[in-house]
Amino acid sequence: MRKNVFLTTKSVGRMAKDAEKNLETSLRLLKTDHVDLWQMHNIQGREDIEAVLKPGGAMEAFEAAKKAGKCRFIGFPGHFDPEAHAAMLKAYDKWDTVMMPVHAADHAYLSFEQIALPVAADRGVAAQAIKIFGK
Repeated sequence: MRKNVFLTTKSVGRMAKDAEKNLETSLRLLKTDHVDLWQMHNIQGREDIEAVLKPGGAMEAFEAAKKAGKCRFIGFPGHFDPEAHAAMLKAYDKWDTVMMPVHAADHAYLSFEQIALPVAADRGVAAQAIKIFGK
């Protein structure tokens, strides 16, 4: 049953129209009218942040989808730059989730645990750990 399954999908689109198309494709392929979590995939730096938050950017599609009930939560994952994660968390105050690499070697290089995780915690954004066994 759908109520027992938590569905998530991602969008690589940085413009609203591209993100909307990604979501509609996911909904059609998943044979559902909504996903539980829709994520803005792979935020890598300032250029991505500016692109998705500007007028006509993907955030417009994410907000509209949430308002329309096509997704319950919105978030973003990333893989490489904790500074980009922290900046994205600070640039938009309505994130529900953030996904980031957190593992035993995190403290040794570009630490998501030290840089991005505290920002997520301060803002009440649910954090999801990936790459927990390393890169």
